[in-house]
Amino acid sequence: MKLRWGAPAALYEPGLPDAWRALEPPSFAASGGSLTAYRKWRGTS
Repeated sequence: MKLRWGAPAALYEPGLPDAWRALEPPSFAASGGSLTAYRKWRGTS
């Protein structure tokens, strides 16, 4: 069983103001613990 911390962005979106969007960054497991994956996701690699 794969454990995840937090909830997917889709669960937060209904509670956000209209102009807001919940972000879905790569999981820590998917990034291998590297901040490079997050920089690429943000587009600032």
